[in-house]
Amino acid sequence: MISTPTLAILLASCGGGGSPQDPATITEETVDAVSLHAIGSLAKNPRKATDPAPAPATWTICAAEWATTSVSTICSFSGIREVRYGANNSYAYRTATGSIVCNNETFGDPAPGIAKVCEYSSQVQGSTTPAPALAPSPASSVNALFTDSVFAPTSFWYKPIPANTPLHPKSANYVTEFLRQKTAYYNNVTINTTTYASPVYIAEASTPTVKVGFYDCQNKGNADTGLMAQWAAVPIPSHAVPADGTDSEMTVYQPSTNTLWEFWVTRKVNGQWEACWGGQMKNTSSTQGIWTNPYGTTATGLPFLGGQITAEELSRGEIRHAIGISLVDLEAWSVYSWPANRSDGYNPNNSPNRIPEGSRFRLNPNINVDALSLHPVAKIIAKAAQKYGFVVWDKAGAISLRLENPKSYTTVGKSDPYVPLFGGTPSYAVMDGFPWDQLQFLPSDYGKP
Repeated sequence: MISTPTLAILLASCGGGGSPQDPATITEETVDAVSLHAIGSLAKNPRKATDPAPAPATWTICAAEWATTSVSTICSFSGIREVRYGANNSYAYRTATGSIVCNNETFGDPAPGIAKVCEYSSQVQGSTTPAPALAPSPASSVNALFTDSVFAPTSFWYKPIPANTPLHPKSANYVTEFLRQKTAYYNNVTINTTTYASPVYIAEASTPTVKVGFYDCQNKGNADTGLMAQWAAVPIPSHAVPADGTDSEMTVYQPSTNTLWEFWVTRKVNGQWEACWGGQMKNTSSTQGIWTNPYGTTATGLPFLGGQITAEELSRGEIRHAIGISLVDLEAWSVYSWPANRSDGYNPNNSPNRIPEGSRFRLNPNINVDALSLHPVAKIIAKAAQKYGFVVWDKAGAISLRLENPKSYTTVGKSDPYVPLFGGTPSYAVMDGFPWDQLQFLPSDYGKP
């Protein structure tokens, strides 16, 4: 688990609502013991029978800076509301629609060194009366993370695969091919962190925008005008740096505008950002989570933010989306499966049973993962692979998974979260013992609307 700071929240003049203290001090253990909505009922300055009429707006706790077993890092509400983030009467304020990420990247840090919470106003903007109380969320949303729902709820990324789903006619052949590649290329499935994995930077609504220029790393001779329009005004946080390695990927996500940007071969020259390729995805929460061809960074048009694994997900103990995976020897570029909308596969000798990019497969759902001798991280991945499966999103020099690059954390002064999560196991050995022979490939274009 990621080391979580003690969550001590002092609610001034708090009484009622079932709170055992007055004023109340809620520790991390208290937060874990009750639901987020139970905590949320502890509004600031609750009215007593003898009090004068309350002010039009009150504040309700909705999320915390660090996710626990009961509390989300996403503050969710109805309508357009003001949300404040902080502790000990020191707050930063933002206006958001529906939800907002509760962290320093979104709000800044109004109370350094203190664990902070988000509270939403009872006043819906555009309304003269407080909004009705929100209905309790289902248990699955109590410890939700923003990576659970970046794209539309109907996106393939988030849809569980029914246990009785028919398999691809060549499923057994594809499993044999997968195992051949695993043996031929380092005899393992590695996990990328610092290279060939994208850091994700959350831009605030107030983050200044910059123009990202074109770096002609492929000697095309000219810039794509459509791409240049997408990069005309990008809110890149000042602490952002791309991944290490030749691909130097970088992702920027701005919840307030519901917009995602990706960059490939990214660099800063004389203070000016430029990149070789990528794209801008607007209205992300209503999309399938697939780039418009030919934009985006992976060879298939599938965004990093959909299929990368995050430290928060591993700390929670559950991944709630399909996982992107890169293979080495793939079917020719002209053959691919939805959700891919293109491919960089290469099969000049027409070798049989090569797996097309975009292919989806899962771990046999009948396996008892808890009974396997696996690294704890591998068990979390295995359970997600049973429920949501893998999707082939790229070609690489080894079979590999991507974790969100630790630069997302280290550039804002946090420690590398994968050090405690891996517990001293090298990234290339975390998946050792995974039952790759129990894969099941799904039909071509599985899940296509």
